[in-house]
Amino acid sequence: MTHHSLPLLFLGALVTAMLALCMFVVAERHRADGLFDWAWAMAALGLAAASWALPSQTPLWLTVAVPNVLLASAFAFTLQGLLRFQDERLHPGWLWGPVLLALVLNAALLHTPALRHWGMAAVVLAQWLYFFGLLRRHWAGIPGRSKYLFASGTTLLMGGLGAGPLVLEHVGPEISALTLYPFCMAVVIHGMGSVLMSKERSDTRNRQLAYTDELTGLHNRRAMEQHLVQQIAQACRADQTFSLLLLDIDHFKQVNDEHGHLQGDKVLCAVARVLQNSLRSQDIAGRWGGEEFLVLLPNTAAAPALVLAERLRTNVASACDVTVSIGLHTMHGLPDESADAMLDAADRALYAAKGQGRNCVATSRPRTGATAAV
Repeated sequence: MTHHSLPLLFLGALVTAMLALCMFVVAERHRADGLFDWAWAMAALGLAAASWALPSQTPLWLTVAVPNVLLASAFAFTLQGLLRFQDERLHPGWLWGPVLLALVLNAALLHTPALRHWGMAAVVLAQWLYFFGLLRRHWAGIPGRSKYLFASGTTLLMGGLGAGPLVLEHVGPEISALTLYPFCMAVVIHGMGSVLMSKERSDTRNRQLAYTDELTGLHNRRAMEQHLVQQIAQACRADQTFSLLLLDIDHFKQVNDEHGHLQGDKVLCAVARVLQNSLRSQDIAGRWGGEEFLVLLPNTAAAPALVLAERLRTNVASACDVTVSIGLHTMHGLPDESADAMLDAADRALYAAKGQGRNCVATSRPRTGATAAV
């Protein structure tokens, strides 16, 4: 250990300890985001760096064996956090087996530096291969770009500490300052990547919840309002037709009164599944509110929209214990035909369908005419 290396080692230990402390503050033990495990990984790295910085007269097991086992533990915590983050089942043998092997290797080969070097390099390589396989399997499903920081920081740590001059046990001449700078940078990249990756996934889920109906899994009213405005603008730009359907479950209040709200929720979910299975890939369905659903039919004229509406009606009647009434409106190219105007026309058509005895489809006419049942 050189005199000039000690400040860098202390700096690395301090930076790592502060990162671990910050991660513990924001992490929640029972959340499946991996952050709590990654905080423990950072703490283990900080303890390893502190062990390296001990005076040279310190027993070999404390400056070599302990850091080796701590580093293997840090990578095990990293893998465990990644499994939680990806909602996979934990495999204790695969995770902590390498740590146990590191402990055995350092106990048996404490005074055999060369064998200990290669043994620990093999342990870290096995952990990195497991890490790479886990990350690769779910790479496309991890939102955001912080996954690049997390992957590169972890790879730098595992590669540098497993095969570089540190080799988990600073044998040989002496640790050069050049090898400690990458360690400090890799720790920061790894820590920031893990925190940001967890944050980006939480943000993505929050956005999904903000625009998804929690009960049915369809778009909620906020999302449908945005889609409606976008589809109207698209239809006007491309000079295309555009239709929408407003569906209402018949006698839904009676279902709730006679069978309870739990059964009512099941009915709503059943109707939502029929919509998802019956619509085309370009169609957009959402829960408009209560027992009402809204379906947007891009580039669809009145005649094919009516055929699709009838198919939805019959599919609901055959697959569920309820029926639906449907109001259909097709954009007529009026200069002031806004989203509100289209919804009002569809609502008037739905009212007409209810007046015709329910379980039917009614279509609107231009505002110069009256709403009629079909």
